[in-house]
Amino acid sequence: MVVIQRIGFLVFVVLLFGCGLQGVVEAPEAPVERVETSVSALQEAEQIVADAQEQQEVVLVVDFAKGGMREFAVPYDSDLTAFSVLESTEFELEIEEYSFGSLVTGINGVHAGTNNNYWIYYVNDGLGTVAADSYELLPGDSVKWSFEKDINL
Repeated sequence: MVVIQRIGFLVFVVLLFGCGLQGVVEAPEAPVERVETSVSALQEAEQIVADAQEQQEVVLVVDFAKGGMREFAVPYDSDLTAFSVLESTEFELEIEEYSFGSLVTGINGVHAGTNNNYWIYYVNDGLGTVAADSYELLPGDSVKWSFEKDINL
């Protein structure tokens, strides 16, 4: 009787661990799909930039954080700057002028300083290093204005 109980217990343990291992093997499938989606999104973004270069355009993205994101294709002009491309939209802008250039303090009523968030611009994923009205753009450049936390606060 004891032998039958031990065999029954061993069968139970094998079934228990067998089911547990099967679940572990299947789990990685979801992250693989997410990686493929990320690669697909990256390829799509690269294609947008390539199309913009070919068509002599600049891509503009305005990221309102929780308020959504808008994207524009703006025809390239040799006088185009990171600031003027933003001015070319229908957005209502609030600007403060300083000796170093124009500072965007609001876009469509979203004001700098709210919850320590500010309007920061990037060109080709690099943080702007000069005033936006001094940053001259090239065909195919991608400009992103993002409402985000000031990392220095």
